[in-house]
Amino acid sequence: MPVLPSIRREKFLFEGADGRIYLARDGYVVKELLSRADPFAARRDYWAHRIAHELFPGNVLRFHAASDSATERSVLISKKIEVDEDHLHTLDAYKKGHGLNCAGCKKAFDPARTALREKTAQAMKNAGLIVDSYPTNFAIVEGKPFFFEVNEIDPDKVRAYVAGNLPESRERVEKMLARYEKLYEQMMKHFLK
Repeated sequence: MPVLPSIRREKFLFEGADGRIYLARDGYVVKELLSRADPFAARRDYWAHRIAHELFPGNVLRFHAASDSATERSVLISKKIEVDEDHLHTLDAYKKGHGLNCAGCKKAFDPARTALREKTAQAMKNAGLIVDSYPTNFAIVEGKPFFFEVNEIDPDKVRAYVAGNLPESRERVEKMLARYEKLYEQMMKHFLK
């Protein structure tokens, strides 16, 4: 897993429940995790997103690097994604503390957009991926439904999905799942001491 700790924050974009998002140079985006309590969070998210991207490449954010640190900042790095105007409006309203009650934000709850979001999230869940489908974590990118957060992975469901739908990716996904599961084991040992 590559680590790019030298990418510096240049412009603040958004703060969510678990991190601050900054634009960096060369078209990269840095997500700085807010909690220092989980020393495995960035790497675990990195592998969760890599696995999800392998299964649903046009529907989930792909991280390019991660770095965990108990003393420094834990970061995830991705390429900047061009999102739809409705998503930008929703993020802006949320960032300003307006909630999602304004007329522009109502588009985030449009029945067609909601149905697309739910249908895609369900397909991903059936494949063993739980994504955050809250409107601030969902956009339309290049005409496709797109999620920014993978909350959880069920390795057994992922394996079954790959065996039935993507047998050519089995070896690659197995390697990623092994890394994800190893981090999960390390996390459990760390927190159950």
